[in-house]
Amino acid sequence: MTPTDWRTVIKDPQEVRAFEALEDSRWDWRSTAAVARTSGLSEAQIAQLPAKYPTLVRRSLAEGRAGEYLYTLHSKYFAQQNPLQKAWTFLSSSSSTSSS
Repeated sequence: MTPTDWRTVIKDPQEVRAFEALEDSRWDWRSTAAVARTSGLSEAQIAQLPAKYPTLVRRSLAEGRAGEYLYTLHSKYFAQQNPLQKAWTFLSSSSSTSSS
């Protein structure tokens, strides 16, 4: 099973700051620039987080007001879903991994 708590996975101090920025309860989603500013990582490094940590970071499907990508933790995203959305997410991810 893949860990979903970033604290058990992330050890690099700058990446820890990026994950703390994503976890900040004041925002549901954070822009690349905001996470970069808070963490000290570059915007390019922030943009790579979903690929580097696919079970931890989610990139929004829609762009923010300024046309930038937005990011959140998978755990925050999942916690905000209603029960029907959670079931759909589970079924969607289960069927996509089992058919490969």
